[in-house]
Formats: sequence, C-alpha cells, structure tokens
Amino acid sequence: MEDKRHWFAAYTKSRHEKVVKERLEKKGIVTFLPLVRQKSQWKDRIKEVEIPLIKSYIFVQEEARNLLYVLQTEGILNIVRIGEKYTLIPDFQIEALQKALEERIHLEPANYFTEGEKVRVLTGPLSGRIGLITKISGHSKLILKIDAINFAFSTPVDPENVEKFH
Repeated sequence: MEDKRHWFAAYTKSRHEKVVKERLEKKGIVTFLPLVRQKSQWKDRIKEVEIPLIKSYIFVQEEARNLLYVLQTEGILNIVRIGEKYTLIPDFQIEALQKALEERIHLEPANYFTEGEKVRVLTGPLSGRIGLITKISGHSKLILKIDAINFAFSTPVDPENVEKFH
C-alpha cells in the first residue's frame, strides 16, 4: 500500500460512533459516518433522531501508515482487516453510499450473504431447515441438498427470513 489516503472501516464501542467521529475530526482525520433519520418514541413525544446506518462502524480516510494514530482514539476498538492486512474500502463504495444519503434515498441494513453460504430458515414451512443461499436471475433462492444421492432442489427465499449457519 503506497502512501495514499484510503478508506478504512473502524470498529467502535457500541453507541460511540458520533463521539468517535468528533474525536477523529479533532485530530484532523477525514471521517464518514452514514446516518439515517428514524422516529423514536420518548415518554412524552415522538422525536426524529439520526442514528448510524451501520452500528459500531465509522469510515476513516487515511494513509495506512497512520492507522495507529486512528487506533489510539478513545472509543475505537479496531480497524477492519483480513489477517494482518488492513482492508481497504474502495472509493466507489463510499461514494455510492454518500450519494444515496445525499439524495435521501431510503436505506436500511440488509442481510449480507454470499452465494453458496450455508443458512438456516427462520420462519415458515421450512423453519429450522438448513440450506445454501444462491442468486438466480437476481432473486434469492434457497438450495436444499441431499448429498447422499446427489440431489438438490431450490425454492425462492426472502433474505430476511434466513440467518447464517455455522
């Protein structure tokens, strides 16, 4: 990684995203904290508040060699990495998220599955069953296999209706 500013994801203490953003900005570090508006019920009224779209994460744009400075910020637990290497977030992904928020496009977290991942069905007639998730023509499908006879069948599945199975 050459000495160039890249986007990285920093993992924060729970419910510390906004205060971590302030601390990082005081250090001169470029941050991006995607916030969405949500109605919240208080004892005497309903109030609209801004909450992080991605809980416990904030994005920082910094040179890889300066990430120790970022890690020394109170409230940051770690920088996302694979093995020993910090994971770069491509600019186009951050820009797409920034643009969607700028245009006030409705966003909400979604389950993130990869093709072939093992999942358990949460509700419905197949509740509790384990299968593989796949996408066929843009629609999520659940593949149920009987390995002993090399047979499989698929059924449409709502990604909100399954969870990762380990």
